[in-house]
Amino acid sequence: MHSLGTSEAYEAHKRIILSKPFLKGIYGFYFEEMLKDIGELKGKKIVEVGAGAYNISEACPEAITSNSAFNRFVDMVFDGERMPFGNLSLDAVVMLNTLHHVPRPRLLFDEAARVLKPGGVLSMVEPYFSPFGRVIYTKLHHEPVFDTPPSWEMPPGESANQIAPYHIFVRDRDLFERDYPGLKVERVTVHTAVTHLLSGGLTYRGLVPGFLAPLVWALERALKPLRLKLGMCMTVVLRKAG
Repeated sequence: MHSLGTSEAYEAHKRIILSKPFLKGIYGFYFEEMLKDIGELKGKKIVEVGAGAYNISEACPEAITSNSAFNRFVDMVFDGERMPFGNLSLDAVVMLNTLHHVPRPRLLFDEAARVLKPGGVLSMVEPYFSPFGRVIYTKLHHEPVFDTPPSWEMPPGESANQIAPYHIFVRDRDLFERDYPGLKVERVTVHTAVTHLLSGGLTYRGLVPGFLAPLVWALERALKPLRLKLGMCMTVVLRKAG
């Protein structure tokens, strides 16, 4: 088992994804979710914050990929709380399971509001704490869950808080909209009730063989009416006022 954030871990993650076509397809779905609200991608300046080894460049090769720690799969190294881009210079910022690793989310939102052009998008896929999701994240997932107050800051010494995005955009959505009127919450879409779980993700062996993936996706579609009870992920799209 490699330590998270090391070069070995990134290499291992990419090997796992490429060896599991079902999981690779799920990442493709996440990339689609993050890009769909941007519109025509050609000529747009798009940055992924917190990119891993298998990142948005798979779906949008022109995108700039970044992480706070160096790995050979990203173009730039910087912290999402301090982005090295000029004011009003980006068309979109995308993040996949990154916000719940940001110690001070308000600094990231401030930066997004600064660097995005009017009409630009901050799009992210993060954990959703449905009743089913809460059980899975608290009992089976290795990352911690802290019911923090509306400051949304991570407890000192921690590297993740899986429930932070849910707090911000579900529990405290009114507060977010009051404090960030320039970042309009365009949509919060709940999804992924069973697909990622049954794939085994990056940690576990898949619970179904890859050739059954079409049946699992069909089950996912059938469960869509129950997504608020069963969903484990959500897409959050913020659009810069303009």
